[in-house]
Amino acid sequence: MSDGVRYFIGFCATGTCSAEFRVYVGEEPEPWYVVQTSPAVRTAYLADRGTRLPQSTVVVLKAIHEAAGEQTFKGTILGG
Repeated sequence: MSDGVRYFIGFCATGTCSAEFRVYVGEEPEPWYVVQTSPAVRTAYLADRGTRLPQSTVVVLKAIHEAAGEQTFKGTILGG
């Protein structure tokens, strides 16, 4: 049974090149979190205290990169 509330905890993401990973929550135009990876460490992991969100809130993870050619990125939003 759902109480109409869920928790956002963080994210884990990686890619074939370094990138800036941004997490957007709800209708807010500014990202809640920004994590920069490097050529040596291409994995971003962020775990924060659980933030309560209404059930209908959309959470989006974006990867911004400047590498030439096609790149691949994968990420998982942590919460429940």
